[in-house]
Amino acid sequence: MHVASPVNLLAALLLAVTAGPLADAKAGTTEQVSDWSCHERVCLRTLRRGEFVTFQIQSRRKTPTWVVVEPTVLENLRPLQPTPFALRAEPGGRYDAGVAAIVDGRRAYSHETSFSLLRGNPNAVHDDGWHYRMPFGGTSQRGISQGYNGRFSHKGLGRYALDFPMPWGTPILASRGGVIVEVINDMVASGTRTGEFEKDNRVVIEHRDGTFAIYAHLRHGGPARVGQRVRQGDLIGLSGDTGFSTGPHLHFEVFKLRRDGKRKTIPVKFWNGTARGFTPVAGLVYKPGCPSSGGSQCLPGELALEEEQRSARPAAPAAATAPAASARGADGACHCANGAVLHVDLPCNLVCGR
Repeated sequence: MHVASPVNLLAALLLAVTAGPLADAKAGTTEQVSDWSCHERVCLRTLRRGEFVTFQIQSRRKTPTWVVVEPTVLENLRPLQPTPFALRAEPGGRYDAGVAAIVDGRRAYSHETSFSLLRGNPNAVHDDGWHYRMPFGGTSQRGISQGYNGRFSHKGLGRYALDFPMPWGTPILASRGGVIVEVINDMVASGTRTGEFEKDNRVVIEHRDGTFAIYAHLRHGGPARVGQRVRQGDLIGLSGDTGFSTGPHLHFEVFKLRRDGKRKTIPVKFWNGTARGFTPVAGLVYKPGCPSSGGSQCLPGELALEEEQRSARPAAPAAATAPAASARGADGACHCANGAVLHVDLPCNLVCGR
């Protein structure tokens, strides 16, 4: 089955911002600052320095958030990095998200800008070297009723998902370690039986590479708590059939956030002790995953930590040392301290901010 409702952490918050005092700035002005425009305790303004206009973000939130800044209308301005701009904003932080150049300094310029808030990195790159473990425990093998590109509901951006039919109350294990960022735990029935399009109980785990995994249609109750750090094999819930479900099963998918707030599922490999791993397919059965406590059903290496697996790979060449806010990487881009990667020829200390 598909996950019936959008995950709360994916909802984009949009705010249209038009240029304030800067909209009619004239030639000869060397520095000028607009007022802050705020939404959900995140604020945006523009700062002119010479012939450049910087889009600045300030976070007044209590938790980190990713901010995507989209200049929708630019008059006499040319962005110096690909748009939209994206960065991670820490609580209380102030950041230069992106820079635009004034095309003709003799003329006025203006802009309209929107920004959205995401609880994940839209620039995340999945670590394909990590092989996932089976996301269920117990002692019995389980089949897959619907795999990647399933005929019923695994379509479009959600094509890379797996459905495991299993009895109500089967232990659900973390397929990969990370931090629990969302728990829905108050649903008690299936929407297909009640005639309502109900939400499903679920656990969402954020991985170290910025991707997420959803474990959906869980039974009411369970040990998972938001902010909890879990290891591969930890118990995070019990199977159920809440939400849009025709019977007890587990819906499992790995995804990243797009800039528009929608989730895009990722095809992942599972662990079988080989360097290549394998892709589970519908119609076959698989043995349960190894619980973090270990046991006779665990195979050698099945509980290997992600850090240990990483250390076994060749180390990446060390980047040249440079100030954190103005480091130019081997790819020629400016890697800013706020997480932005800017492909420009200008000095990094200018485009990354001071």
